Amino acid sequence: PWEYADARQAAALMQRLRDVLAAQPGCEVVEADSRYVRAVVNVLADGSVRDELEFYLTPDDVLVQFRAQRSPAGVPDLGANRQRVERLRKTLGLAKLPVLRDRTTRLWFESPLDQFGPAEYDASGLAPLGR
Repeated sequence: PWEYADARQAAALMQRLRDVLAAQPGCEVVEADSRYVRAVVNVLADGSVRDELEFYLTPDDVLVQFRAQRSPAGVPDLGANRQRVERLRKTLGLAKLPVLRDRTTRLWFESPLDQFGPAEYDASGLAPLGR
C-alpha cells in the first residue's frame, strides 16, 4: 500500500490519479468513483494482452491499496506492472508502506530463515525486491 498525507484530500488524489493514468500510453480508465479506480493498459495493439490496474482509497484513512495484474493469466509481464505502479507512486508523490507477511517458521525456534516482517525478498526468498 501507499500512504498520502491527509484523508481530507482523497477526492483530489483520486482525480489526480485518474488524470495521470489517462495520460499513460495505451491506458484507459474504465471505472472510477470517489474511492476506486480501475484502468486497463493494452500491452499489445490488438488488446489480446493487457494489464489491469485497480486502486482503492481506504475510508477514513490515508492508505491507497492497489492491484496490478497481466491478463490473460500466465502471460509473464517481466516486472512491467511493478515498474508501472512504482512510477505512478513517485509521480503522485506518495510514500510506500512496508507490508508485514504472515509468519512462517522454518525451524522450531526463531531463525533468519523465518519469513516475517516487511517483504524484502521475492516469493522465492532468494532475490531482493527492487526498491
